[in-house]
Amino acid sequence: MKDFPPTRRARLNGVTFEFVLEGAGEPTLVLLNGAGGPVEAWWRIFPDLVRMSRIFAHNRPGVGGSDPPRQPQTSAAVIADTQALLLHAGVGGPLVLVGHSFGALHALKWASDAPAQVIGLVLIEGATAGDIRQGSIDKPRWMVRVEQVLGHLSRVHPLSETAIAAAIADEVADIRSLRIPVAVITGARSRGWTTPRAFREGRAERQAGLAQLSPDGWQVTAARSGHFPQITEPDLVTDVIRQVLERAVQIRPVAG
Repeated sequence: MKDFPPTRRARLNGVTFEFVLEGAGEPTLVLLNGAGGPVEAWWRIFPDLVRMSRIFAHNRPGVGGSDPPRQPQTSAAVIADTQALLLHAGVGGPLVLVGHSFGALHALKWASDAPAQVIGLVLIEGATAGDIRQGSIDKPRWMVRVEQVLGHLSRVHPLSETAIAAAIADEVADIRSLRIPVAVITGARSRGWTTPRAFREGRAERQAGLAQLSPDGWQVTAARSGHFPQITEPDLVTDVIRQVLERAVQIRPVAG
């Protein structure tokens, strides 16, 4: 991770956040980590992204150098925190959101709620409301028990995204259409025997459904990847982000 920039810190409303802001130009690429994921998870694509445009990413509450959460980490709360940090950092103008896993849920809600601000989406192995709901139904009993034990050992914060996943699913469940470029990157390598077949099949349908949210949506399969294509196939992910940036600017030109 030698090419990853040093993080900065900002204190907003009594809460310390750790973030990175690098590069120049618009639209700004906002990288939304998966639940519990640190900004360093973008290390393999970050140097190439900085050459494209300005990049912003932060550690959400409870991750890295950011303070623990003080309120439920709903999508609305995550978006509000991120917008406040962008304002603090002097970042305005249009945004292209890149969401990984749970970060895709927040990206979807943000794009739906702020169509004048968000001009493109890249969803990497994006979670969906259906994943959350089906996952809680279709897991074998032994897997539920293992997760309960691991959750106890890791002391999952009761206000964290994973702890309130059902509420986040409710926030995004009614999103039916977007009018911006939407690229969906799906890893082809499933978790096999640890994931029930019904869930795998349902998730495949939901990944395709994400791309169908927009008339300018498409799905890309990361053939050599599981849940982290940005690490295992960085060139593919970088190329897709570049395509979304270019298409977004064609549709909605950026001043200057």
